[in-house]
Amino acid sequence: MSTSTDNDIISLNFRYHNAGNKNVIFVIEISKDKTVSDLEEEVRKKLGSINRNDFLRQIYSEEKPM
Repeated sequence: MSTSTDNDIISLNFRYHNAGNKNVIFVIEISKDKTVSDLEEEVRKKLGSINRNDFLRQIYSEEKPM
């Protein structure tokens, strides 16, 4: 059962595929009251210093036909 504070947290799953063909998978939990720049800061903390030629991108799941 979730508490009211659990409802204020957003859990985001990330997968970063680097040039060495290694998948880096991590989860960030952040308050829904935070800004996008706060989220970016948390992602950069998890990844550490990255090559500026590496870009973060969203991966969409495939839609299943009805």
